[in-house]
Amino acid sequence: MLEDESFDEFYVKLNDIMNSRFNLEDKVEDAWIVRKILRSLPERFGPKVTAIKGSKNFNTICVEELVSP
Repeated sequence: MLEDESFDEFYVKLNDIMNSRFNLEDKVEDAWIVRKILRSLPERFGPKVTAIKGSKNFNTICVEELVSP
């Protein structure tokens, strides 16, 4: 994610990539996507990432739960 990019713009690009992988019959686990999203966020999201990591189990969280307001 770019420093000046909004989360919505980032998520649209990520969603396009995941849809392309799905079309190629390459199933990606939600836990992998969640970890990728959290790793890709710039430092301005640091407190939110820390809170999510402390309160959620990555094996059970889904992408929709992570990105929903």
